[in-house]
Amino acid sequence: MKSIVFLCDDAREVGGVQRVLATLAREFSRRGYHVVILSLAERAAGGFDYGNAERGTLFTESRLHRFLQRPALGNLHLRGRRLFRLRPIAYRRAQTKLRNLVDRLRPDAIIVFDTLMAEIATEAHLKDSKIIVQFHNSFASIADGHVISALRRVSGRASAFLALTEEDAEQFDRAGVARATAMPNPVSFYPAAVPDVEDRQRRVVAIGRLHPQKDFTMLVEAWATAERPAGWHLDIYGEGFERSAIQDAIERHQLTNSVTLHSPSREVEALLSRAAIFALSSRYEGLCMVALEALACGLPIVSTRSGPGTTQLVKSCGLLSEIGDVHGFAANLTRLMNEPELRRMFSTAGRMKARQYDIDETVTRWQRLIDDLPYAC
Repeated sequence: MKSIVFLCDDAREVGGVQRVLATLAREFSRRGYHVVILSLAERAAGGFDYGNAERGTLFTESRLHRFLQRPALGNLHLRGRRLFRLRPIAYRRAQTKLRNLVDRLRPDAIIVFDTLMAEIATEAHLKDSKIIVQFHNSFASIADGHVISALRRVSGRASAFLALTEEDAEQFDRAGVARATAMPNPVSFYPAAVPDVEDRQRRVVAIGRLHPQKDFTMLVEAWATAERPAGWHLDIYGEGFERSAIQDAIERHQLTNSVTLHSPSREVEALLSRAAIFALSSRYEGLCMVALEALACGLPIVSTRSGPGTTQLVKSCGLLSEIGDVHGFAANLTRLMNEPELRRMFSTAGRMKARQYDIDETVTRWQRLIDDLPYAC
């Protein structure tokens, strides 16, 4: 039986990478593959539906790691990852566990969605393996030289390095990342029919981690500035250490009657199908999964220019403003809320564009890539 091993940080988290992973895992399983998903560690509870995939972890967290990653202590998740990196015994045990699984399973490919996991895999001396590293953010998201240095190292030992767009692949290539090419995210669902503009609720929806990347405080400020027709409401869905800061912004701008901060929802298709506009206020994105799903549900998008993938998705399907531009974002929200015919035009164009990211076609591309790749160095 053919098999695929996916490596990620935490499969139980509810985020865009995990949505991509769940979508690919279910489709590979449907095509007869034995799918194994290995997390570095599982800290969250729940997660998406991974179908028949086998699940496991490479690292069992100590009480100290769990303490450092408590939400009450803020964004210390990366500190916990650094502690793991500094524990050679734990690092070697993770590599041994991965090596034993690969020796037993002989997977057709090992697909890695996390930089630290990519280091573990490419340094584990996996025999006769095709290791594919996919980076799920834009090149512009890399804030310092340590990350690009790590990507150069792992790409040199991998069979392929995948960006989410051709533009980002070219930038990674110029930066010295080896074997860089592009593979887009697949759309996880495509409703057979969606409500007409006039039948939708007067709601703007935003979905994502409550993290500085998503810049939801800017979204709240833009909402406060926008000229909103009566009855419009902003719904933000997510979890993260910025929850209190976003809620404070809502209260500071006296928006509690028109903005609601919700917990994460797994009913994304239903949320998007009822709403009228999708808001993407991010500072950086690769090829935003939920924005792609919004297009499939016929939502026009108001977005920042947060990367080549965002521009690619929003072109002809929504309105763009500069990163952090409160007034530009507010003006675009105002325009779309007040122009139903523009929303209808963008809705039709978005549905057509989402078809370009069909899951069946995307996984076929993955299969061709896997077949053509050399073994990792």
